Amino acid sequence: MKKISYIYLNDHILRILSMSETNQGMIINEPLVFFSEITASPQAIGAIALESLSCFKIGIPHPPDATAWRIRGQEVLNAMRLKSWKSFSKSAKVIGISTEDEKVNIKISPYSTENSSFEEITEKSRTCTSEPEALGKAILEAFDDCE
Repeated sequence: MKKISYIYLNDHILRILSMSETNQGMIINEPLVFFSEITASPQAIGAIALESLSCFKIGIPHPPDATAWRIRGQEVLNAMRLKSWKSFSKSAKVIGISTEDEKVNIKISPYSTENSSFEEITEKSRTCTSEPEALGKAILEAFDDCE
């Protein structure tokens, strides 16, 4: 089963956003965010990232309409302690982490945030073990590859 989380870096704060899959197969944000200072130890950062991946759920109810999507979006924004997604995304760096093999190997993908969109930089993706310190180091290194 594939599990996904996204990690945002802004103002020396890491926001690790959990994701889930709806009963219609769409991957969506969960209003569950883990926070860490960028200066935390790699082991601590890796452990939090693994915890976020472990919160991935399959089969949650798909938001039925635009109102439900707006409510969910606001819940995620509140959980991330943000007032505006637009202003945050202009200066944040983002990486995605994912696993398909029950946390044996973790894929780490930096993203480009140019043009107010997030695009994976696939040629700079890397894989590491699920050992917390190795994962934390790989996460921190991946932020250097963000554009």
